[in-house]
Amino acid sequence: MKNLILALFLFIVSSNIFSQPKLSVDPVSSVGKFDVIGEVMKLSGSTTKIDGETSKETRLGEGHGIKVKDIVKTTSGSFVKFKMIDDTIISIGPNSIFHFKNFIFKTKNDRNGTFDLLAGRIRINVRRKSSKDSLKLNTRTIAMGVRGTEFLVNTKITPKGRSISEVALLKGSLSVKNKINKKEFMIKPKTHHVTIVDKKNNIVDEGSIKISRALFAKLMTLDESLGNIKPFLNFFTGDKIGTGRNPSSLNEEYDSKYMNNDDKQNWKKSLKSLNKRLKEYSK
Repeated sequence: MKNLILALFLFIVSSNIFSQPKLSVDPVSSVGKFDVIGEVMKLSGSTTKIDGETSKETRLGEGHGIKVKDIVKTTSGSFVKFKMIDDTIISIGPNSIFHFKNFIFKTKNDRNGTFDLLAGRIRINVRRKSSKDSLKLNTRTIAMGVRGTEFLVNTKITPKGRSISEVALLKGSLSVKNKINKKEFMIKPKTHHVTIVDKKNNIVDEGSIKISRALFAKLMTLDESLGNIKPFLNFFTGDKIGTGRNPSSLNEEYDSKYMNNDDKQNWKKSLKSLNKRLKEYSK
């Protein structure tokens, strides 16, 4: 009995120590640095992280911390929700790979961060407004400058080798740059933007369409099937957007046949293959 109580005590203590960010100060720059930049609020299913320093892959649990350069991978039917130390909420959907590439924290309103969505779906709520371009999110084909906003992003590769990136802005402001043609533009709230690029890096189609009231209401409502978190955006399933036609991801269901076998196995790939993707994102 004493051993059981001791084991429980050590578990609770170790969990609290792990989840509390520790501050260290750089002796040269005098800038404070936290050992973790966020922690798991909620998760379901199998979710792992690859340590950015040791490359060791471990399973995540509630209260576990995340550090700069860590890569988080989810499997089919799983998700994870993080609260960052600046109060930003990052939710990562099923079959996704997300890279916490860089994060420099001074205060909750003064920070710089760069994140890469390598595959899958995410939802982000930046609760505290940031200065221009201090927070950035990348997919293979688009780069986003984030301020105070709530938005969703999807990215995938189709069987034809086309790279499709989507962003749906629910509120706030969001700047988007097409990495292929270098064009920059702002997305308005309640707008769904889709960029389609072929395997030769030619732009197949790109455009924005207003989100319907019904879809907006659904995206803002807690989903009981997902453990009472707000839902992710369904994948775009067409080859082109088309003039005057809503992207097919506005439908209730998405067709999983548009995810190729490589995408379905992305979370099982080695760190070597992930590094190849990371190089593409840093171009």
